[in-house]
Amino acid sequence: MATRFSWLVNGRFLPQTIGALLAAIMIILSIWNPGFLQNLRLKAFDGLMRQFPAAKSDTPIYIVDIDSKSLRSHGQWPWPRTIMARLVNKISAGHPKVIGFDIVFAEPDRTAPRRVIDFLASDQTPEAVSAYLDMLPDPDQALARALADGPTVLGHVFVDSSAGKTNQPRNVSGRFAIIGPSPQAWVFRFSNVDVNLPLFEHASSGSGFFNVLPDIDGIVRNEPLLINYQNTLYPSLVLEMLRLGSGASTGLIRSGPNGIEAVQIGSYAIPTDEHGQFTVRFTGPPGSFRYISADDVLTGGVDPVIFRDSYVLIGTSAPGLLDIRATPTSQAFPGVEIHANALNTVLTGTYLEKPAWAQGAEVLFLLMISILLILLLPRIGAATSGLVLFLLMVGIAYFSYWSYVYNNLIVDFIYPSLTAVVLFTTLTFMNYLQEEQRSKKIRGAFSQYLSPILVNRLLKNPKLLTLSGEERCMSILFSDIRGFTSISETMAPQELCRFINQYLTPMTEVIMEHQGTVDKFIGDAIMAFWNAPLDDSAHAGNSCHAALAMQRKLKELNHFWRQQGMSPIKIGVGIHSGMVRVGNMGSEHRFDYTVMGDAVNLASRLEGITKLYGSNIVVSDATYGMLKEGDLVFRELDHVRVKGKDEAVTIFELVDEKRNLDEGSLDELARHTHALNSYYRGDFESALTEFGDLARLRPALPLYRIYAERCRHFLDNPPGANWDGVTSMATK
Repeated sequence: MATRFSWLVNGRFLPQTIGALLAAIMIILSIWNPGFLQNLRLKAFDGLMRQFPAAKSDTPIYIVDIDSKSLRSHGQWPWPRTIMARLVNKISAGHPKVIGFDIVFAEPDRTAPRRVIDFLASDQTPEAVSAYLDMLPDPDQALARALADGPTVLGHVFVDSSAGKTNQPRNVSGRFAIIGPSPQAWVFRFSNVDVNLPLFEHASSGSGFFNVLPDIDGIVRNEPLLINYQNTLYPSLVLEMLRLGSGASTGLIRSGPNGIEAVQIGSYAIPTDEHGQFTVRFTGPPGSFRYISADDVLTGGVDPVIFRDSYVLIGTSAPGLLDIRATPTSQAFPGVEIHANALNTVLTGTYLEKPAWAQGAEVLFLLMISILLILLLPRIGAATSGLVLFLLMVGIAYFSYWSYVYNNLIVDFIYPSLTAVVLFTTLTFMNYLQEEQRSKKIRGAFSQYLSPILVNRLLKNPKLLTLSGEERCMSILFSDIRGFTSISETMAPQELCRFINQYLTPMTEVIMEHQGTVDKFIGDAIMAFWNAPLDDSAHAGNSCHAALAMQRKLKELNHFWRQQGMSPIKIGVGIHSGMVRVGNMGSEHRFDYTVMGDAVNLASRLEGITKLYGSNIVVSDATYGMLKEGDLVFRELDHVRVKGKDEAVTIFELVDEKRNLDEGSLDELARHTHALNSYYRGDFESALTEFGDLARLRPALPLYRIYAERCRHFLDNPPGANWDGVTSMATK
């Protein structure tokens, strides 16, 4: 037995082998993420959630609570619909953004007059009963009228049950546009639904499910935004409330090969996991949001004005109504407040995301710990190695804290730290067993284990992996479709792809015909440059002629799209010429031939400026200076200091080629130049008169109105002797 044990210690099972195997096992467990490991990570996440709760939104969120006090005052649940109608009417009087119900009204009111028909029919004829009933008020109708009078979203719940349901959820056809592959296979699917009466569904402004799906440990951390029922995607209560509160009509689902990536409603782009759910950033324990007793609303204990422009959720915290869940911040958390926290997460934009690189970073950390321990333990002993290990664990814990608090990222530190401890303990134990006489052989084994010379050279000399280019003067062009987000939301994914291809293909051909290089497509935006890789001494002129040709091509495309029943589009183009670095940039395995430098940023800013002045093409003074004696006609627009830059530039509108302009257009340009000179001289009264005349001549052009407004401002507020005529741009 002793001989076998000696062979185990001193033979082939050396510490580096054990460490590598153990590290491989821990890495596999990290990727597999079994149940016990999920629980471990989730508990660590819960600790961060409790220690660093989320801030509250500037938009108020109230919970009108059907609490124990309300049940004592108005009777057991469910209440008569007349009481619910009064509650809704009182809240609506305060003009909230939207009222959401964490309640289902699935059956008719049991106190409705028609429920007593059997009793009346025993002594009356059917005709008399019907006539009598027609004279009585209907509680369900009263609630329906209250729902119709306010911005209301009803709740329903999806279930996996064989019980038959007679009603269907509200029709959401066309509610979502989808960019990417169909996400239906990724969305949680249910076989049945408890839904509100059709009378209420038709009266409300919208409806959404209030299902919340706990994690494997029974704790609710996420809020699903979508559910697949009968191959249709239905929105959640929170998503519907955001839709009404933001005034949006449709939502946008972005999906990829690995599932859903984000759901956008109005201006809110909500990052999700592959199933369409997002992590709720809790603000604290129960009661973090203001609860208002339903009894206080009904009896006038609160002024409805507090609900103005707020999100109001109607639900219950009464223990007997069983809407209590476990969350990271409490084991007894009212379900309605989970939705309040979900709303707050979206309104504040404090989304918690697990970055795509997190798992790779975890694997890299485990590898680094394994290699460090295998290297350090034989050389510096357990005490010093333990100190290094401790510092590494503190570092990863701080990184996890920093990522969570300052970047809203979930980076696990518990499992990497636990793995490091396991590795340290195991390897220390192995080194202890081998004793001093084995140290030389261990070091020899380590040196063989770390022998890849080429990798060592690259690690010692990172410059071998860098790629450089050359500096030269170039012209850079950026173009972008105006209002593309709104356009894309009206199209199905296939239609959107066809539209983008129809646009980008001819625009690319135009750029290449004018000796340009298309650098990249950024969605609907195009970046191109001239004077590389081939020399082009006329790069400024070629870029400007390409921009004019793009506008002409756009007219042809718009004519084609009108025939297809589509609306025309507009594009803005910005051009700047300057020194940049051009070459292969990226990694050794993947790189692009591209340009970098301050001139690129300025060209991008100029494209954004086109919207402000109503110009199709804006060029910098550097580009203009190369072409002012040529065949192109420019209109000076302004002296501006773009956002992020200290130095002012003069910007020009590229109008057209001289041969394409008539006398009226040339006269207008001359009048504009005269008016602009008056403005720069500080003669604001004369400039106001001239720009006012031009604005009446061209009412659709914002440029003249902008200068007229500036002149009025400076007449009332003289700029002073140091005024240089420069306008600083507040936005990009």
